Amino acid sequence: MDDNHDNSNKSSLPLAMTLQLLGSASYNLNRFSDSLGYLNRANRVLCKLEEEGSCSANDIRPVLHAVQFELYNTKTAMGRREEAIGNLRKSFEIKEMILNKIVENLGRLIGM
Repeated sequence: MDDNHDNSNKSSLPLAMTLQLLGSASYNLNRFSDSLGYLNRANRVLCKLEEEGSCSANDIRPVLHAVQFELYNTKTAMGRREEAIGNLRKSFEIKEMILNKIVENLGRLIGM
């Protein structure tokens, strides 16, 4: 199998969603180190998808928001508060982008 094909398979939205779910489950089981590993991997996959433009930003952003927010929670639980604040900030920025898009679409629907 060539490396390019292997890399494209690894960088998929369903993979990122699965990693996010594993990270969330690990967090809920107080397995913070495992959670951090899964969430960091999900973050890398999503950032790569966003860079490549191989998925719609509308598909990526909600998952990226969840990953960033869960990274914040996990790092906070591990006592890494300063690092966690960066993830919380990114989470808010992504949520703002999502909400701006919703407001824009709502404006079009009601004729503003």
